[in-house]
Amino acid sequence: MLRFGCVLLVLSVTAYGVDFVHWSGSYQKAHSKAIRAHKPILMLLIRNGDRLSREIVKDVMTDQPYVDMLNRMTVPLIVQADHVSAYPSEMFYTTRFPTLFLIDWRDEQLLAAPLYGREITPEIIRTQVLPMLQQAEKSIIR
Repeated sequence: MLRFGCVLLVLSVTAYGVDFVHWSGSYQKAHSKAIRAHKPILMLLIRNGDRLSREIVKDVMTDQPYVDMLNRMTVPLIVQADHVSAYPSEMFYTTRFPTLFLIDWRDEQLLAAPLYGREITPEIIRTQVLPMLQQAEKSIIR
């Protein structure tokens, strides 16, 4: 049922031309893609049924001017915390949801401290996350 709801949301958003983050749902696939592309993983860990998690996806990760940059500069991954087998929970443990992790593709270490809950805002994405991604991109090109 949840999968159907997500598909319906993506189709409706696409039909109306809304710009959204192109999420992967599998850590293994996202990590493999990150290695091939030499890009960090942007992992959003959410809790099923959590209002704030839905708000972050809808208000921070949809129809924002920086969404194209996130899609271009990272391998976006969204994971439900309830599905512990869907990601290495021992490496990215948290009890606060949603949590946004920026993960290095080379060694799966955090590139920055995680952002929690209401810390995940468009302002923080623009002023902290994007500059960090731009710096990481420059260091790879060298």
